[in-house]
Formats: sequence, C-alpha cells, structure tokens
Amino acid sequence: MRFFRGGTLIGSATASGGVAQLTTSTLPGGANSLTAAYDGDALHAGSTSPALNHTVNKVNSTTTLAANPSQSRVGQTVTFTATVTPAGATGTVLFFNGSTQIGSATIAAGQAVFSTSALPKGTHSIRANYQGDGNYNGSQSAILSYRVRN
Repeated sequence: MRFFRGGTLIGSATASGGVAQLTTSTLPGGANSLTAAYDGDALHAGSTSPALNHTVNKVNSTTTLAANPSQSRVGQTVTFTATVTPAGATGTVLFFNGSTQIGSATIAAGQAVFSTSALPKGTHSIRANYQGDGNYNGSQSAILSYRVRN
C-alpha cells in the first residue's frame, strides 16, 4: 500500500488483515489531502482511496533578541542576533527600530543575524519579528533598549 500527500509519495506499508498503517512526522502545517493506493495482485484489482483532508496545526515559536556590543558609539557596528525556537524554524526575521524596519536576515542554525552601523545617537527600541513558515507560527521578541553614544 502506498500513501500520498497530494501527488507526492510519503511512504508505504504492508497490509495485514486488510489494513495498512503509516506513521509519519513529515506532514507540513496546514491542510493536507491524503490518499492510499493499492496496486492490486493476481486476485484483487488495484484501487485508490478517496482523499482524506487532515489539518496539521502549526507549532508556536519564541523569538529572543541580543545585541553585541551591549551599547555602541555613533558609526560603530552593532550585531543583533535573534534566536528562534524550536530549532527547526526556517524563514526570515525582520528587525525594527520602533515601527521602522531596519533590516532582515534568514534563519540559519536557529539564529538570524543583522549588523548595522547606521543607528544615530540616542536610545533605540529594537525588536525582532520572526515571520513564521509552513510549520511554525511567527513570533516577536521583547523590545531591546539599545543605546548609541557619541
């Protein structure tokens, strides 16, 4: 017995007593249309099941934000690192100063890193906003108060 998500094979199993089961952890978040196909044998004709619609709920994520150095001078480069958990999260993190987007970065190994030397003198409210992906809901970090001195 072969099992499909849409037209894509996701696995196979041997029938026993007229029943075949497939356990998988690879279905993406959202709606999935699943079918099973039996190829038949010398005694039985092949057949395909009607589609079964199955919804996989997305997992919530958490985003934290850190800065290095912890404060800087005008023109000095600061690196903001957003850590997104669970570790399997993929996609993009947007970085904001107040309501203004100042950069973006792609998640690699659970982190998105953005550097800038363009922050003016003053105290800035920096936050990171993970956009989410097919398996994980987006999340936003707490605001990081970041100071730039002369």
